[in-house]
Amino acid sequence: MLDGVFSNPTTIYFGKDSARRALDELPAAGSRVLVVHGKQAVERYGLLDLVREKFAARDIAMVTLDGIQPNPIAEPVYTGIALCRQHGIDCVLAIGGASVIDTAKSIAAGALYDGDFFDFYLRKAVPTRTLPVGAILTIAGAGSESSDGAVITKDGLKYACGSPAMYPLFSVLDPTYTQSVPKFLTACGVVDAISHVLERYFTKATAVLTSTELSEGLIRALMANGEALLADLDNYDLRAEVMWAAKLAHDNTIGFGRKHDWGSHSIAHELGARYDKAHGALLAVVFPAWMTFMQRKQPDAFARFGAGVFGLRGDDTDALGRAAIAAYRAFLVRMGMPRTLSACLGTDAGAEFEAIARACGATTMSGTIGNFERLNQNDIVEILKLAEKDN
Repeated sequence: MLDGVFSNPTTIYFGKDSARRALDELPAAGSRVLVVHGKQAVERYGLLDLVREKFAARDIAMVTLDGIQPNPIAEPVYTGIALCRQHGIDCVLAIGGASVIDTAKSIAAGALYDGDFFDFYLRKAVPTRTLPVGAILTIAGAGSESSDGAVITKDGLKYACGSPAMYPLFSVLDPTYTQSVPKFLTACGVVDAISHVLERYFTKATAVLTSTELSEGLIRALMANGEALLADLDNYDLRAEVMWAAKLAHDNTIGFGRKHDWGSHSIAHELGARYDKAHGALLAVVFPAWMTFMQRKQPDAFARFGAGVFGLRGDDTDALGRAAIAAYRAFLVRMGMPRTLSACLGTDAGAEFEAIARACGATTMSGTIGNFERLNQNDIVEILKLAEKDN
């Protein structure tokens, strides 16, 4: 188990009508708030009206930045930073999903930085202080509501940034606000959350039985509740289960003491930057391909995955690992996920595999990605080819 310091300072307000309590307890420092939001959920649930009501009662000034889209890009961040400086903003409130929250985090960090906020994403600087950020979550899965990172696209490349300073001050997790999320996007959120567990689960760190068992239990819970939820989208209890599990999947509780991988996410990010497809759907085709590639190198890890998650038994380690990957693929199919990369993208991306691999390498100093096994550009191309196969 690796040494480290664990801290997750985000206060969670969970349950029905928890937004009212959170807004009532907004720190006194938040006297001028930038509200960053998308559109549909804000309008459907009257969240912007609720915020206005609460802010008016406490004489809190509000500036808005709307229209944040999935797969967030840099331009709204620059706009938000300018608004913070123009209006003397001292708190940022995100209302929406991960794209909105990632945008808000980036604005909050950039507003207190003298240079270009994208320096943080290019690893030229690390955020050491940010404006306080609050979040009201409207779609479960990505986990940004309780994580120390964000992802932003600029110039066609998708980069990640992380720092302890980027944890939200508080987040509202009211499952009611996710009940209108359609079936496919609900499934994508479940797959995204499972992928966050998998990126931490596959590690070379030793003496990590506690977090391994926790990870396997979390995957099983997400799979069971996710499948049940797709058959009953209005079920509050299932929404609550998935929402809390997605938070746990990415708040580093299960990742502490482990060396994380993130190779599959790196590939999915580059695909998302080019094709603007749902992140969960991309992970649904990339992760099994990564597993197939990696199982040849680390068969014991995938045999453990099969036993711990799917209850598979047998003496043939290689066969167990392959059966585990097949079982995970079968689950993804039941969740309505695409079976191949071309099915996900709606086009054959084979001609771009080399460019995608180069772009992945460009996000790191070494030119390689992943930690379970370092992947070079040839490895990435091979994984993309495996993602085209309907196994």
